[in-house]
Amino acid sequence: SRANILAVTDSTIAIHIKQPGDLQLYASASLPCKIIADTILIYAYDAGGSVGLGLDKTICSGSSYALSAGPFFASYLWQDGSSESTISITAPGKYFVTVTDFCGATYSDTISITQSADAGLDLGLDIIKCVADTISINAPDGFVKYSWSPAYKTGSTTSRELQVFNDKETIYQLTAERASGCVTTDSIKVAVYQQNNINLGRDTSVCSNSIIPLD
Repeated sequence: SRANILAVTDSTIAIHIKQPGDLQLYASASLPCKIIADTILIYAYDAGGSVGLGLDKTICSGSSYALSAGPFFASYLWQDGSSESTISITAPGKYFVTVTDFCGATYSDTISITQSADAGLDLGLDIIKCVADTISINAPDGFVKYSWSPAYKTGSTTSRELQVFNDKETIYQLTAERASGCVTTDSIKVAVYQQNNINLGRDTSVCSNSIIPLD
């Protein structure tokens, strides 16, 4: 059972609650003309013994992260005065919370948040190529995932090096992800020289010392 009865009198009862959860007590009394009864619902909270914000964490620049102290406490007080069970952070620093459980005990925890170094994605200057040429665009090393788009006149779009044989001006965008989960993008324009054929006209015969125009 969840509770033990320690003592009972005509008007009182002493119980020891052993487990958290709902407990319903029922009491009745016999009067000369009738029996009266009533019930009471008791909820026993688990004191828990601690609060944990988790391990120190690194977040990406420009991203947000939710810190949660758990939903099972009576009150919360964060370093900025917030009183919710969860806060959202966007900057590095030390964050701490003090919680009070329903039995009046208080617990605290602190977490250190650092910011990941800049992803550093730079594809370089735009490129101009001849229409029949195939070129390679090389992304910086140090990323775990690469995703190029669009896949117009290209080789593999998931490798660090992109083979391009486009026949018209195209802007290629790369989305790259570091091991920390930070994602960054850059783009590069590949313009194309269109090769025009040269036509000097039909063969012709001329007299010595004559001049003819060639367009």
